[in-house]
Amino acid sequence: LPAPPALAAGIVTRDGLGWAGVRGVRRAGSDEAATLDDRWHLGSNTKAMTAAVFGRLVDQGRARWAMPVTEALPGLTIHPAWTGTTLDDLMQHRAGLLDGPLLDQAWLIAAYGDPQPLPEQRAAFAARALAMPPSGPVGAFAYGNANYIVLGAAIEALTGAAWEAVMATELFAPLGLASAGFGAPRGEAPWGHRGGVAVDPEGFADNPRALGPAGTAHMSLADYARFIAAMMGGGPDWLSEATRRHLLTPAAGDPPAYAAGWAIDSAA
Repeated sequence: LPAPPALAAGIVTRDGLGWAGVRGVRRAGSDEAATLDDRWHLGSNTKAMTAAVFGRLVDQGRARWAMPVTEALPGLTIHPAWTGTTLDDLMQHRAGLLDGPLLDQAWLIAAYGDPQPLPEQRAAFAARALAMPPSGPVGAFAYGNANYIVLGAAIEALTGAAWEAVMATELFAPLGLASAGFGAPRGEAPWGHRGGVAVDPEGFADNPRALGPAGTAHMSLADYARFIAAMMGGGPDWLSEATRRHLLTPAAGDPPAYAAGWAIDSAA
C-alpha cells in the first residue's frame, strides 16, 4: 500500500509543546517522510494570528477595540450602511460581509497576476467590499475570508506597513517563530493536495497573496505551539491579559461560539 500523506499532531499547554508526533510522507507518490521540523501551511488558522496582531496594536495605543471601519479606513468611500460596523465585527464574522460576491473566480484569477503592492491590492478589495451595503445578515455569524482581508487592509492603514511586515514585527519576532512565512512552504515541507494529487508549491498551490490575512501563514509545529501557548497565557509579555481575553471571548448571540479567529468550546 502507498504511504499515507503527512499528518502531524501535538499537545500544547500554556507551558508549550508537551508532545508531538508526525507520520506519513510529504507528498503522495513520494517516499520522503515528513518530520517534526517541517513547516506546515496553516490556512485559516492564520486568522487568529491576524486578530492577535491587531490586539498588539491596541496594547500599543495604535488602535482600539470596537474601532469603526470608517475610522480605520478613512481613505475609502464607504457605503453608509457600514457606519456602525467595527473591526471586532469583522474579526467575529458578524459584519454581514460574505465571500460570494467578492471572492469570485474573476477576482481570484486577477489577483494571482496582480502586480500592485499587496497593501494596494487589499485596499482595493476593501474599497470594493465596503462600497456596497452588507450582503449578509448583520450581527449574525457568517464565516468568510473577506472579513479578514478587510481587517488586514485596516492593519495596513493603521501602521503604514504591509500586513506581512506587521506580522513579522508583532508576532513572529517577539515569539521567536523562526520558521514562519507566507504561502505554500517551499523546500523540505509537506505539499498540499488537490484530488489526491500533490501540488507543487512553485505553482498555484495556495490562495492569492492578497488573501494573506485570512489564511496564508506557515510554520513548524513547534513554532505554532509557541503561538498557541502564548494565546493560552504563556506569553505574558507579548499581549496584555485584557487583550488576550478579548481575543478569546465570543460575541454575544447565536452559536457557533466564535471569537477572534478561534472556535470556543463553551463546555470546556
